[in-house]
Amino acid sequence: MALSKIGLIDPTAITGETALAATPALTDELLVSDAGTLKRIDFTHIPSHVKLFSDTSVTGTALNIGSTIITSSFTRYLMIVQNLKSDSDNSSLGLRHSVDNNSSSINSLSDTYVHSNDTGDGGSFSTIDVTNNLTCKLTDDIIGSGNNEGANGFIYLYIDGTKPKHGTFKLTNTNSNHVIMHNGVYYVDSNDAVNAISLRPSGGSFDQGTVELYGLR
Repeated sequence: MALSKIGLIDPTAITGETALAATPALTDELLVSDAGTLKRIDFTHIPSHVKLFSDTSVTGTALNIGSTIITSSFTRYLMIVQNLKSDSDNSSLGLRHSVDNNSSSINSLSDTYVHSNDTGDGGSFSTIDVTNNLTCKLTDDIIGSGNNEGANGFIYLYIDGTKPKHGTFKLTNTNSNHVIMHNGVYYVDSNDAVNAISLRPSGGSFDQGTVELYGLR
């Protein structure tokens, strides 16, 4: 018989059960009080910072994140990268947007401003870069090919389908025993609804690194 009051539930109804010990599946159900009425709710309806994508071994000429991940449920995303690098030395990291699940990339003005600081010689340099109207440049051409010379940091993406796409990023990498910091912004002049994105090195292929993507409501 369904319970009509929360007070009728003994705490042992929860504490006496086997622990899940894992993140609930989206179809797992919870018990909530909706203005005093007990109801069940799928975990998928719980608003949260949801980790949508995780790749622990990034390889290939591009890391494609498709339409099953980039959905209309979110307009903002936070991407975390760790030691993401190419097998080609002196590469940069780029970002592309797609409206057809990465079959092609938006061929619209992509304007990127990257400001970098190099602790090796105290150098500071900036780049305003558009790569074939396709790729938003996220670092300068200084990502190394050594084991610990990949990019680390975050990229904040705003890709509402009805507005221009833009974002901010802060990434670092080491090279020749010194650290380089890359800060910047990007802008894609298109109102088309994005349903996929891709990361790619300017040269060679990814051969190391991890990427996680969180959808933000």
